Amino acid sequence: MKTINGSCSGQLPEEDAPFFTDFENWYAIQTMSGCEKRLVTTLQVLLKRIQLYLPARKVIHQIKGEQNIIELPLFPGYIFVYKSISESLDALEKANSMIAFNPVMANGKYLEANKNEMRFLFEVTGGDGVIELSKGIVMENEEVLILEGPLKQLKGKILFIDKRKNKAKVRIKFMNRLLDVSLGLEILSRPSS
Repeated sequence: MKTINGSCSGQLPEEDAPFFTDFENWYAIQTMSGCEKRLVTTLQVLLKRIQLYLPARKVIHQIKGEQNIIELPLFPGYIFVYKSISESLDALEKANSMIAFNPVMANGKYLEANKNEMRFLFEVTGGDGVIELSKGIVMENEEVLILEGPLKQLKGKILFIDKRKNKAKVRIKFMNRLLDVSLGLEILSRPSS
């Protein structure tokens, strides 16, 4: 299985900065799926000292008959901004950016991510902002036993495991919404027929 360097990175804004531990004052900006990295790059160019977060996940994809590990955004169409949501939106509007964007709002105010949800997100993605593959084995009754990885923590929230595609659909509560996220799952062994 090959690892392909994905176009998405979950790392925090300043690569030489220590691991970020403030879990409050994070806001989401919505964009078109596939434009997350462009939006992060644009904001970093417009505002040099901005702190952005684009959490990612590793998944297994078949490419030309070969299994490859790639990185994809954890929440397609969303990036997170620390504190400077108004400044970020103003800069994007003034720059006449060709990237569609909208802040996530509730009752006319920018919606701040819950600090416990952000803490969980930073913990499960680790210092590099990427959720690693979980590893499991298929039991004789066709159930999957998760041995290691982030899915081991999410036992009660796993909705569906696709053993053929090496993915698990997980439901998580984030920013007052229930989101279904597909995470990578490497099957280590299967029972012999």
